[in-house]
Amino acid sequence: MFNLLVSGVAGAWEGAHLDMDLDRFKEYSGKYGEIIDPDDPASLRQLNGAPALVMYEIGVDGPNAKIVRHGRLRNVARYGQIVSCQIELDADRPYLPREKIVEFARHLDMKPFEQGRTHWAIKDGDLPPALLDSSFKTLDPADVAEAEVAGAARETLVDGVAVLPEAARVVAVIVALENYRPADANQIEPVEFAKADAEAFKLAVETIFADHRPEVVVLADSDATHASVVNEIKGRAWGLAEDDLFIFYYAGHGFHDETGNRLTAWDTSVTNIAGTTLSLDADLLGVVRASPCQRVLAFIDACATRFKALGRKVITPLDTAEFARLLQSASFNAIFMSCRPGEQSYPDRDLGHGVWTHFLLQALNGAAPDAVGPGGYITNATLQDYLRQEVPRHVAQNPRIRATQTPEAVVTATNTFAIRRVTEAASSPRRRPAIAVAASNPEPSRWERSKEPFPGSSTTLFHDRFASAFPGVREPRWFTDPADIQRRLTRLLAPPLTFANGTPFWWWADGNLHIEKFEHVEGRRYLMDVHELEIVRIAAVPGRGYWGDFVYVEVAAMPPTGANPNTAPEDIARRVGYRGYDDEEYGLVDGRIAISRGEYDDGAAEIDGDLVDTIGRAALRVRYLTPYSFLLAANGSPINNNDFDLVLPKLLRAVLEDDKAFEQLVSAVERLPRREREK
Repeated sequence: MFNLLVSGVAGAWEGAHLDMDLDRFKEYSGKYGEIIDPDDPASLRQLNGAPALVMYEIGVDGPNAKIVRHGRLRNVARYGQIVSCQIELDADRPYLPREKIVEFARHLDMKPFEQGRTHWAIKDGDLPPALLDSSFKTLDPADVAEAEVAGAARETLVDGVAVLPEAARVVAVIVALENYRPADANQIEPVEFAKADAEAFKLAVETIFADHRPEVVVLADSDATHASVVNEIKGRAWGLAEDDLFIFYYAGHGFHDETGNRLTAWDTSVTNIAGTTLSLDADLLGVVRASPCQRVLAFIDACATRFKALGRKVITPLDTAEFARLLQSASFNAIFMSCRPGEQSYPDRDLGHGVWTHFLLQALNGAAPDAVGPGGYITNATLQDYLRQEVPRHVAQNPRIRATQTPEAVVTATNTFAIRRVTEAASSPRRRPAIAVAASNPEPSRWERSKEPFPGSSTTLFHDRFASAFPGVREPRWFTDPADIQRRLTRLLAPPLTFANGTPFWWWADGNLHIEKFEHVEGRRYLMDVHELEIVRIAAVPGRGYWGDFVYVEVAAMPPTGANPNTAPEDIARRVGYRGYDDEEYGLVDGRIAISRGEYDDGAAEIDGDLVDTIGRAALRVRYLTPYSFLLAANGSPINNNDFDLVLPKLLRAVLEDDKAFEQLVSAVERLPRREREK
């Protein structure tokens, strides 16, 4: 057993006593933590003499912020709502570099969120000896610097970005399921452009990593049987060294069931899901994890919306939280996904690719200046920012789609890492790909779109709007009066919201989207792009710096339109069970007649007994059938954080259930590190 104490307050561990709020005591603890009772002094004393690691959250500045103390606890006691202790530093190994803690996270049973949350965990097991081998004895700056270098992962850093060592092997397995094995019944639907996506991705890998002579294999359709994909991954992963890079790309149907995240194969049978689909854990990440390889990039263009199982099998969208649990203890691991749970991943016939893969390829091929960061590097962060902006924009504006698709990513890394360098793109003019627009637009734009770039950064612009909408607010403040909410939100989100250099205003919940339109409809009802919102209250939260301002927005449940099937109370309750909320997508014809999402997609509907062509007359709408909440902030806000994406939905749902959780939400946002590109 050992203890892990983490603080987000600079200087908190520099005094003689280490104090932790009672409500954070035993968070993320193991089985041993269950027997420790903070109400019993004798129980607390069992922690005296126990090993401990004491560290600061990632992103905290201040003295010794990157130093982890190692020793044993003394004088553990409770004082009111505080659990206090002292640490007796180990005589031989008193200090560790924080980078080593991140590297050994899996061996410490340390979840990704723990590195950014103040808490006291009581962990099962012992501290790994290899971790303690990186210790140093004094806080002399020379010793600290030497230990940080020794403790860092074996990465080559250029301008603070981790790049692939010259001698590293690059191995890629690419799977494309455009068509599935023919079946007399229960035929699995095809996936349009999957093979074109795979071939283009193969070419991109071979071009980007040409100096490494990449080993690339493509398994498409009948070549991508369950057995062949499993064997190929095992065979390719065998022999990978620590500095090598393993790349996996998949286009097809994916889902989550009681066994975890799974991907279909050519011979998948809807009557034998477990035996004919791939486990992301056992068949992919687990295989690579068993090798010395410390670098994994996975790109998954899949969704569950058009895949159905027979019998009582419960099929739900891919679970991003499970990805976070699987991606631990490596120099870098990243999974980029084409859409968030519950959404569809769309193809585009004009592009000849899936929308997400098209923009992924634009970035990888150096044709997307917006994906390029400082030094000409496309990094994990710049790639995800680019995909989050361009994919939702394209899908929402394309008249043949007009839907919602929000790319997601789960990344664990000790450093920001480079995917490629595009030196020529750094000085190229920034142009956005053209989107084919039909001559008949169901919603002629009434919204001012500035032809000029917004000045400064997105955070300075949002701060100026925030100050104008909430003048004099220096502490979190609630607003519940409908008229007050209207005048403040319409001022905060007044046009223009779209500029020549991007869309600086975003909203965050279980997915992240930019905002192009916002208007008051009537009463408490608003329209934010395609989302109908019955707003009941908001909270303005000023940041500890101009970059940290945000607004919490809470909406009430709206009744189903009646246009879609499966919106009975039991259907809604079932979806809430795995999503935490429920919504309804539908089409609105002539601004007054609701049609099903399927009818909207087909461009025709049965209205009053007649078959009616709705192309050019219908607009996509999304309404929430359960209470829902989200945050408004700048695109460059600290909230725009891959790790925080996994935490935020739980925090928002907690506030819906109990107002006391609002302070926890505010505290969690305040502890997020400022984004490098906004400094």
